[in-house]
Amino acid sequence: TRLPASIAFWMSRMVCSKAAFFVASRSSWNSVSRSIARLATSTLAFASRCVAEATGARFVAVHLAPAVFRSAHRAPRLPGLPAPDRAPDWWRRLVYRVSDVVVDRIVRPRLDPVRARLGLPPARRVFHDWIHPADAVVALFPAWFAPPQPDWPDAVFAGFPLFDEGDTRAVDGGLDAWLAEGAPPLVLTHGSANLHSRAFFETAAA
Repeated sequence: TRLPASIAFWMSRMVCSKAAFFVASRSSWNSVSRSIARLATSTLAFASRCVAEATGARFVAVHLAPAVFRSAHRAPRLPGLPAPDRAPDWWRRLVYRVSDVVVDRIVRPRLDPVRARLGLPPARRVFHDWIHPADAVVALFPAWFAPPQPDWPDAVFAGFPLFDEGDTRAVDGGLDAWLAEGAPPLVLTHGSANLHSRAFFETAAA
């Protein structure tokens, strides 16, 4: 349980402190709440979800990674999550339930007071029941990357959010010359949120 707790603590500090700051000024809140009609926000933007609930604004939940979508049929492979494919469905549901107890104890003490100030009830099972309900759910990856499971929320698969900076800024001259000197290099990267990149690079380099 140490890994989920450490991750949840970091997220609670980041997203819940921002939510508290957002609603700290009642005059600012009253002004903003009257002008919000639609919101599209990422998984960890807890403040935006709270605002949507409080104002009744139409809400689009945008999820970057398939690991956000839990499944009792095929669980995401996360460090510290003992839910392999060979495990029965009931075991994966139990693992999720236990992890929710751990995570909620760390996230909710910061999240629920913010919700209370907005007149909202306490959150329950934040990463199971709370982060998905919306007018629409958008997955920023294609369906082939992580096949949808029967118990996933109904989502629109928008594909990877690709951005070509070459359209706005020229390639550095030194880098361009280096690339032209020999065979094209092989670039290996990993996700931005991980604690297991060592094994990734060791396997990639082998």
